[in-house]
Amino acid sequence: ALAQGGADTGFTRILLKEAKVVAVGSSTVVSTTKTTEEGAQTTEEVPKALLTLSLSDRDAQRLVWASNHGDLAFGLRTESSKVTDLPPTSGINAYKN
Repeated sequence: ALAQGGADTGFTRILLKEAKVVAVGSSTVVSTTKTTEEGAQTTEEVPKALLTLSLSDRDAQRLVWASNHGDLAFGLRTESSKVTDLPPTSGINAYKN
C-alpha cells in the first residue's frame, strides 16, 4: 500500500510491504465536490473498490490512519517482487536520479 500525504505534507511512501488480500469487493463510483478559492465548484467521480486485508493490529492501525489522512494506492506484486526501503518521495526529490 502506498500512502500519500495531504496538501500540507505532500509525499508518497510505501506503507505496507506485504498484505494478504482476503477478499475483493465490487467497485463503486464516489463523487466528490471541491470549491476553489474563487467559489467555483468542481465534481469528480472516482472509482473505489473494497479490499479486505489480513493485517497485524499495528499495520491495521497504520492503514486506517493513512486512509483518513491521505490517499491510498495498492499494487499487485509477484512472488519474485522485491520491495526496498526508500525515503518518501515528494516534489523535492521526485525527479532526481
